Amino acid sequence: MPSHTFSRDDLVVIDPAFARPGEQAVVYRVREVHRVNLVAEPVTGGRPLRAPKDMFQPAPDAGQPDPVQAAHTALWPGSVVTVAGPGWTGPAAQLHVVLRVTGDKVSLVALGGNNGRYWRGVHRRFCTVVDPSHIAHIPTAE
Repeated sequence: MPSHTFSRDDLVVIDPAFARPGEQAVVYRVREVHRVNLVAEPVTGGRPLRAPKDMFQPAPDAGQPDPVQAAHTALWPGSVVTVAGPGWTGPAAQLHVVLRVTGDKVSLVALGGNNGRYWRGVHRRFCTVVDPSHIAHIPTAE
């Protein structure tokens, strides 16, 4: 995730990967910049928010697309994807299958299974759809 350099009075939004439903459309003004955190308050007024700098991104201009809408890629149950992002500890080249899509979150299982285990609540922004024509099965000798 790219780290931005913010200064006082910059306009920022919470990264869609971290935003709760009520925070997705809120624009904040930076009031204080600390070594790790920012203190920002909503432009429309309200309680200030203190959070790590990585949770924020610059607010989009009026002519640019909304980052929340840009995060919505075409994901359907059964899509094969790779996953990479903050907090994801698995290998980036591992293939996963989408089980369920719920808003901005998806449930995934490793391609080939993982003893019934699956991941819930993975942000769809971390998923990259893999073209099925690029997938080849190479049998292993047992």
